[in-house]
Order: sequence, then structure tokens, then C-alpha cells
Amino acid sequence: MLLTALISPVLGAVADYTSTKKRFLSFFTAICIIATALLYFVGPGDVLLGLVLLIIANIGFEAGLIFYDSFLPEITKPKNFGRVSGYGFAMGYLGSLTSLVILLPFIQMELIRESFPVAALFFLIFALPTLIFLKEKKKDIPPGESFVAIGLNRVLFTIKHLKQYRNLAIFLLSFFCFIEGVNTVIYFAGIYATTTLGFTKGGVDNLFISVQGTAILGSVLFGIISDQIGHKKSLMITLFIWIITVLAAF
Repeated sequence: MLLTALISPVLGAVADYTSTKKRFLSFFTAICIIATALLYFVGPGDVLLGLVLLIIANIGFEAGLIFYDSFLPEITKPKNFGRVSGYGFAMGYLGSLTSLVILLPFIQMELIRESFPVAALFFLIFALPTLIFLKEKKKDIPPGESFVAIGLNRVLFTIKHLKQYRNLAIFLLSFFCFIEGVNTVIYFAGIYATTTLGFTKGGVDNLFISVQGTAILGSVLFGIISDQIGHKKSLMITLFIWIITVLAAF
């Protein structure tokens, strides 16, 4: 996550400025898919190899999201941002649910290593329509400029003038605080279910299937709600639900 955080602002600036979003999206998607598939070769004791591949896959996925998200203003109008974003998240959760159902037989037969190339293939197949057919607006780079130089200059400009972007600074600080809480719950949900609640492996599988199902519903619902009552109010409602849920779990 730290490595992703270091490169994300530059990549985000590049995504804002250039017409090569699809090229970058394809590149980082390929990195994620290849690293995920290579996890097949991680065996007992290969901790370092597993960690390196996991980190590379995560960087590829998170960096790819930057360019994926940057297409939103090009495919819909601001009044529909919440709705379309909600549909996008819902499709992502539907993909997670579908891939989990496909992989369940592998998990039940203890074929854990084999599940990684299958998941990578699933990702590749459903990434292809976006990578092949999605159109992007043309935007030329000034002569003598490079992607890296453009990205770094825009990031430095934003940092130097951050006082002029008070709303942005407040949002970034609040986002840092609440998204890490959300991520912690997501990452530790399986561990919590097995160690504290005593779930079996099958029980954890059923838990994640249920979670994906409610996530699909929530994404669509709050996508529509945010366009109706505003993004900030919708965000506050979801965070309130998170707080109540985590306190109840405690």
C-alpha cells in the first residue's frame, strides 16, 4: 500500500493530462494478472516469493484502478456519477462472487495453488472488453514533455498550492482516516470469522458469498441515493452504518 501511495499521485496526474489512459490501464492490468497467475508456483516455505508476487499484483491492481476511475467523466455526465460508479462497483462485486463460485470446487479439493491461474484467467477475460472497445478522448502532450515529468510537475504544483484547495485537503485527511478503517475490517474479516467466531472453511466461503451479495445491492442502492441526496450525505450514512456494525461486532 505504501508503494502504491508513492506512485499514485504521479499516475493520477498522468491520467488527467494524457490520452494514454488505456495504455496504462492495460499495462497495470497485465502486471496484476501475471503476478496473480505466478502465485501458482509458490509452495511451502516460499514466503518471500509469495510476498513479492502479492505486492506486485496489488500494485498492478491499485494503479490500474486510477486509470479505470479516470474514465468516469468521459462515459457519463456529472449528474449520473454516483449511479454509474455504483453500477461499476456492483459489477466488480458480481465478478468477485462469480469467480468465488467458480473457485469453490478448487478450494474444497485443497487445490489452492491452482485457484490463482484460474482467477487470473477470469480477470483477463473480463478485462478484455474494456481494454479493446472503450474509447478515450485525445489529448496531446506538449513537445519535449514526458509522462513522468508531467505527473511530477502536477503533483508538486498541487502540494505547493494545497492551501488554496482547502476542501481537497480536508477530504484527503478524512479519506485517509476512514478508508483505512474500512480496509482493516475487510482484510481481517476472514481471520476474525475463523479465530474469534470459530467458522469452518466452508462457513468462511458462505460468509464471503453473502458479503458479495449484499455489496452488490448496496453499491446499486447508494449509487442511486448519492445522485438524489448528494455524495457527502450518502457517504456519511454509509460511514455511520460502518461504525454501528463494527461496534456491534466488538
